Amino acid sequence: MQEGSRNALLKILEEPPASTVLVLSTSRRGAMMPTILSRLRPYVFAKRPMEIEREVIRRVFRDTVDIETSGVAEYFESFLPVPPSRLEEAAVAFLSGADARSAAGTVLDLTRKFEPRSLFPAFLDRLSKRVALSLRAPISDAGVIVSAENCAAAVRRADLAVGTYNQSPSLALERLFYEIHHYSKAADR
Repeated sequence: MQEGSRNALLKILEEPPASTVLVLSTSRRGAMMPTILSRLRPYVFAKRPMEIEREVIRRVFRDTVDIETSGVAEYFESFLPVPPSRLEEAAVAFLSGADARSAAGTVLDLTRKFEPRSLFPAFLDRLSKRVALSLRAPISDAGVIVSAENCAAAVRRADLAVGTYNQSPSLALERLFYEIHHYSKAADR
């Protein structure tokens, strides 16, 4: 973060607008600056029974959940500009694409070009679940295990490229397409 951005964020955290709740989330807490962490109340969103998750939403976010199956993850997804079903559709389209550019183009169209960028990790989460399902095979085949681990590593690299290094989602998707299809073919051998 540049110094000006850091100072603006610290100012908002110190004096948030009235009736505003700010939720910062990260999968790498150690990468956050200590000055920012000192102004936050940490909360771990661990998987819990659905009844407890609804209670967390009620108490922490002072909101109610009407749908019986809605938990914390679904609650956060409800704020995305693209419905979760669209992200799922994009993951399926990506894996079934004939070539990298058309697959990336289809995904970008279905996800509103990942604007905001917070959609990219949500898409990658669905994609990794799809890849894991497609690579399920007997454990005795060592090639399948290596391929699943390689695909998971490729997804992490794509997340890092876009989220940390600000690479365009289109380029990250093209590279990811080639890597996943390469490792999937290795699993078929």
